Amino acid sequence: MLRFRHFRRYYVEMEYDWARIDFLLATLDEAHPAVLSDLGAFRAFLREVRDRTGPG
Repeated sequence: MLRFRHFRRYYVEMEYDWARIDFLLATLDEAHPAVLSDLGAFRAFLREVRDRTGPG
């Protein structure tokens, strides 16, 4: 219960910088497709390495 009290006291009642949050959301929306693409390429690379080396 004390952890919840701490969370509520320090995070729920604080003032938010809504302009900064909007900026971060816009940045996330812009970066998200590139991150997904990079992760997909990395996944394909790992599968290629796995297939070349064979089972353990």
